[in-house]
Amino acid sequence: MIGIGVGGLVFLLLIGVIGVTLANSFPDPDDVVDEYLTAVKQRDIDKAIDVAGVARPSGEQARFLTPDALDSDWEIRSVRTESETDSVAQVTAVIARSDDVSVWGSFKLSHKDDRWRIDNPWSEMKLVAGTLSYLDINKVVVPRRGDGDLTYLMLPGLYHFYQTPSEVVEIRPETTSAGVASVLLLPHPHGIRGPWRAPRSVTVTATKAGHDIVDRTVRGHIDECVKREVLRPLFCPFGLSRGELLRITEGSQEGTQVTSGNWKVVRYPTIVLVPKEIGFDIRLKDGVVRFSGIKQEPDGKRVSVSIVCKISTGSRSDQTGYQATITTPKILTVVRPETSDGRCY
Repeated sequence: MIGIGVGGLVFLLLIGVIGVTLANSFPDPDDVVDEYLTAVKQRDIDKAIDVAGVARPSGEQARFLTPDALDSDWEIRSVRTESETDSVAQVTAVIARSDDVSVWGSFKLSHKDDRWRIDNPWSEMKLVAGTLSYLDINKVVVPRRGDGDLTYLMLPGLYHFYQTPSEVVEIRPETTSAGVASVLLLPHPHGIRGPWRAPRSVTVTATKAGHDIVDRTVRGHIDECVKREVLRPLFCPFGLSRGELLRITEGSQEGTQVTSGNWKVVRYPTIVLVPKEIGFDIRLKDGVVRFSGIKQEPDGKRVSVSIVCKISTGSRSDQTGYQATITTPKILTVVRPETSDGRCY
């Protein structure tokens, strides 16, 4: 039997202590997830990304990965390692709102470069803007990019939709059948969760203030149009077409022309706002203008003429080419028509 001296025994014990210390210096997978969620709740995104061991996303998909877009009114209920090998681990977590509504999720971790890294720190959310031209999450308002629904990467936590007060429209977002306008997010066991479609729908109606803005804008534009002493004012919701000119000169000598005239509002239209994919169609009902002019025949004879026209630009008698867009909670913009349909009586 080979004896071990006191010095050798101390050396072996020292190696064992160092080994145990080194092993304990690396956080376990559940500790990594707990630290990550704590950093997110504290709105410390730099620390959260560092703990997760991932690169920071960029571009439009990372629009809401900012401290301002995070709500801290939630708590971590549990974090537990479900499975672990030398290279991978699965950790489940439960977070809850202050009213005890909770959600669970699962993080996949990989052991790389002597540390645990979270492979799925984000959730995917497909944001629905409805007729609005902006997105609003936790009162962070950003312009809507492109058409249709947009997908964003989101940190774990609590998100509220379209809570910024608006003076021009009333917004009713829904995420559940109960009409809850918020959602708790955690990654899914199979990687990135989603994409969530949130909110499920957004119902937008104009307030009286918004309707008044549209009404004043359209009336102001019509007032500008009637000042133009031309047969067909450009970009206006009325005008004389070739057919109407033939009607005015019907029965006159060949070569008779309408040489001058002016427009007058007989009745301003009633405004109807119809939601569409982005913004509103502005439809006008019962608006009427009158054209009064002079037609001159080849023999020099001048005759007064008059015709009444409907204020309209659409293919249907009650539809116009006016559009309204809601670009921020406080701004409603009216776009003027490009053509008129020249409907006259």
